[in-house]
Amino acid sequence: MIEKFQSIIDTLKSTTFFESKLDLFEVHATKADEERVFLDGRVLEKANLELLKEKIAEEFPALEIQSENVTVLRTPETPVLNVSKNITSMHAGKSFQTELTTQLFFGDEVEVLVDEGEWVIGRNVSDGYISYTYRKYLDKLALPELTHIVSEPIALVYDAPENGNLVSRVMAGTKTGIMDSHGDMVRIRASVDGWIKKDFLRAFEEIPEGKDELRALVCENATRLIGVPYLWGGSTANGIDCSGLVQYAYRLSGITTLRDAHMQYIPEQIVEPDFLPGDVVLYGEQRKDRLSVTHASISLGGWTVVHSSRSRNGVYMDDVQQTPHLKESFSATIRYI
Repeated sequence: MIEKFQSIIDTLKSTTFFESKLDLFEVHATKADEERVFLDGRVLEKANLELLKEKIAEEFPALEIQSENVTVLRTPETPVLNVSKNITSMHAGKSFQTELTTQLFFGDEVEVLVDEGEWVIGRNVSDGYISYTYRKYLDKLALPELTHIVSEPIALVYDAPENGNLVSRVMAGTKTGIMDSHGDMVRIRASVDGWIKKDFLRAFEEIPEGKDELRALVCENATRLIGVPYLWGGSTANGIDCSGLVQYAYRLSGITTLRDAHMQYIPEQIVEPDFLPGDVVLYGEQRKDRLSVTHASISLGGWTVVHSSRSRNGVYMDDVQQTPHLKESFSATIRYI
């Protein structure tokens, strides 16, 4: 009889909670009889567990569902910490040697869903992305009011506004506030507090509201990384992958997108040619039941795109119609703006 309940669980996971980087749905039926079924495991949200109980009740309305052993990971008591280094990484497992899934910036908020000692299963509050991350690089920080974002691909940090020593560097995408100013230099909070050029910051209030200007800004952010090497899971000017470039260019424009290429596919937002600057052009293959997206790029207008390409080993511009592997695998274009 347990198999019947596990089938309901597995069906719900495969149809609704299948994205492991955005959800955790690990539930098992451990015991069942004519009156009760016992569940254990863990889910991300209480609503996920409630939905499962509804699905079971639809088929077994008189059954008592014992779910006390199912842990809900996101609750009001879930710890929320900040990234305390200028950059840290998320991984598929509890080691820096496992697959790099993405990177986080100083100050980013991380929900600690599961604490496993040196490593935790963390959830990036900004985009909901879930992976393992190193616990020692997280802390509860007192941050200034966040008013700016670092827009320079790599901004050097000095210990004084004039004739200072280089003490660190912060990455574009880091959100911060100005603690002090001196001439064309400002002091910011970072892993090592220090001074950077004010021109390396973009005030949130200065991000354009007009769609054309915003699209142009997305393209400018992306093309400034031309030549940066390809890095699977990378999110910075030290190395970046295709969907990381999309998220980066939009983050610097005040817009949050999901992290992975297949997550950036939103059927309701598909557009047809002619494509506008900033449109996200996706590639993959059509399988029996779904579109499998494996690559992402940003249109600079029409079929000219900028992307972080494994084949080019970095960020470069290409004409989709003149690049056989892009032309053959083109799948859809999504408009975020």
